[in-house]
Amino acid sequence: MSEPTALKPGEPVIPAAHPDDAGVAPVIVRAAEIERVVADGRAAELRGETWTPRPPFITEMLRIGHFELMLESRAKPADGYNLHEDQYEIYVVVDGEGTMLLGGSLVDPERHGPNLSARDCVDATPYRIAKGDVLIISPNTVHGVSETNGELAVMSMHLPLPVTPPSH
Repeated sequence: MSEPTALKPGEPVIPAAHPDDAGVAPVIVRAAEIERVVADGRAAELRGETWTPRPPFITEMLRIGHFELMLESRAKPADGYNLHEDQYEIYVVVDGEGTMLLGGSLVDPERHGPNLSARDCVDATPYRIAKGDVLIISPNTVHGVSETNGELAVMSMHLPLPVTPPSH
């Protein structure tokens, strides 16, 4: 067996095997890149920049078809809560700790395509989250970060529900 070779950022690991994925090769997001993006978000907050849902606070790490991998760095809780009607969302806590509210209902939600968001929610259950934790959030579940220890970084991936072909 030959020795493995080091991969360059964005270099395919193996050729795409599924016909639907023709031309789309797997990608590795390296720990060093994750650490750099987290550090950029923290530095911006230390400079007093207002948190916004775009870089350096939320960064798209990769997108393959309908799948997107996002990295979110925040020193403060979210200013609202979300619900995705047609997607699962997987969170991996890459650094820090905080509290995620899950479930309940949005108060006066606004629609953004298949997603709803609101400044507040009711009847949600608080869950402590910390580095290494993985959360799988089902479609139609209210969720949002309600508390941080000042250094929370999470990786999230939105996974669309499979399209069910009509029955004949």
